[in-house]
Amino acid sequence: MKILVANDGSEFGDVALAAAAGLVDTSRETHVKVVTVVVPDAVTDIEQFIETARHLNDLSDPLVRHAEDVGIRSAEYLQNRFAGTDVVITHEVLGGSAARAIVEKAEHWHADLIVVGSHGHSAWKRTLLGSVSDQVMHHSPCSVLVVRK
Repeated sequence: MKILVANDGSEFGDVALAAAAGLVDTSRETHVKVVTVVVPDAVTDIEQFIETARHLNDLSDPLVRHAEDVGIRSAEYLQNRFAGTDVVITHEVLGGSAARAIVEKAEHWHADLIVVGSHGHSAWKRTLLGSVSDQVMHHSPCSVLVVRK
């Protein structure tokens, strides 16, 4: 089974990480990939693409450093939890729109499940801000588990 976990470093992301860990069946081949997304401030798709490429190659950039730190911390949590098992754990920093990056990684990686946290915004706030979990649910190539705190 391939489980893709999106963790933005917030308490909601950590809840999603813990929920994903609870779904791992150590008796079968399992790969858990933790993804964090660097979202640049660019406004157009082409600007976002160029800005993302620049950001992801710049480890001195605070956004990239934070995303890398979240990925490392998340992977270490899972490695400690599944020490002595055959569970494969990796992490990756992605760039661009969070929902799009998560869905595209799930497609290319052939994920069986995506686990994301929900910030629990009201319908009004979701309309204004958008919701990564909503977008992932509607565009995902596989099942999605949205975890509430």
